[in-house]
Amino acid sequence: MTSLTEIRFVRNDFNLENTINENNTLKKSNSVLKITLAVILLGVIGVLIANSFVKRLEEETKQRV
Repeated sequence: MTSLTEIRFVRNDFNLENTINENNTLKKSNSVLKITLAVILLGVIGVLIANSFVKRLEEETKQRV
């Protein structure tokens, strides 16, 4: 049976400062990724809207001729 003195909740080589720095780096990376994905999503939506608008104009032009 394991005694309470043998149980370790944190590794011996754990470094809180490195963990905090890694977390901050990940947070920055995540916000850059979110911004990039938002720009890509807005671009795709814009292309789809422009494409449908062009198709509608082409149909109107064909009906006039």
